[in-house]
Amino acid sequence: MRIKHSHSVFGLVLGSLLVLVFYFAGALPLYYLAFPLSFYLALNVYGVLYPASSFFIPVISGNDRTDRVYLSFDDGPVAQSQLVLDWLKENNEKAIFFLIGNRVEQAPDIVRRIVAEGHLIGNHTFSHQNIFPLLNPGRIKKEIEDCQQVLPKPGTWFRPPFGVINPLVVSGIRQAGLKVMTWRRRSFDGVNTPREQVLKHLEKVKGGDIVLFHDTYPEIIDLLEEFKELILRKGLVFGDIHDLENQGSAEGLKRYR
Repeated sequence: MRIKHSHSVFGLVLGSLLVLVFYFAGALPLYYLAFPLSFYLALNVYGVLYPASSFFIPVISGNDRTDRVYLSFDDGPVAQSQLVLDWLKENNEKAIFFLIGNRVEQAPDIVRRIVAEGHLIGNHTFSHQNIFPLLNPGRIKKEIEDCQQVLPKPGTWFRPPFGVINPLVVSGIRQAGLKVMTWRRRSFDGVNTPREQVLKHLEKVKGGDIVLFHDTYPEIIDLLEEFKELILRKGLVFGDIHDLENQGSAEGLKRYR
């Protein structure tokens, strides 16, 4: 059984009550309350750092197919998204694009092409603020809803900026009625990261993994070509992202981290 946020809350309450009982019985000093609190905080940090753990909310990070990996792209649409779409079309592959709302407004033609060519789109908030998980619940909800409103074909998927999930983010996700898709393998394809270094992060890819890329990576096409060679050497192929869309709720999937 996976540890969930509700379990940590229960542990905090139960542990605190036990400490208070022993405190009033004269058996323990009050500072022992720090132990259940520390355990609770540690579990919450774990949930934030490992979003695929489904600690705060059920997420999809892949499936149990041993022969396929799935492509996902964050932070578009940008001009370079067209090159990614060209590559996907040439290779007859399907992916999911997690789009930033204010960029959707600036590049509607690219978004229409993503949808027309049979790819999935997901919500990546309206402005992708660096402090998104620290915003108040009202602003988190607005970021999600504003993005949902500008998507031409609002989907059911949400991916938070940087993958960070906490109770504040969960509230906004649930109010929007969205499901969360994270990843099992992250490319770490930052704008200035050498391609060779990115590929090292990808060498541990396994069947069933959702892999995170960014449209904005300057060498994205060369990276995709080399990644394709990598998975072929491992006996893997790219899977159709619709395989995940059609499998239903996150709770029904077998998830790994």
